[in-house]
Amino acid sequence: MPDRRASLLVRLILQKKGRLSQAKRAAFSELSDQEVSAIEAAVASCTQGSFTSEFALSQEIEAS
Repeated sequence: MPDRRASLLVRLILQKKGRLSQAKRAAFSELSDQEVSAIEAAVASCTQGSFTSEFALSQEIEAS
């Protein structure tokens, strides 16, 4: 997955407080439900379950 799409995926997960909405799920149809769950868990791990640092995390991801 290109970096730009990966960054979008993470931002969408952050916007919905840790979950990729069903409406946006179709945009990432190449990912299985298991893969989406693993990505959501990784995002939660990076934010330690708190989404107060949403902006900082998205900036850090875009910088990489």
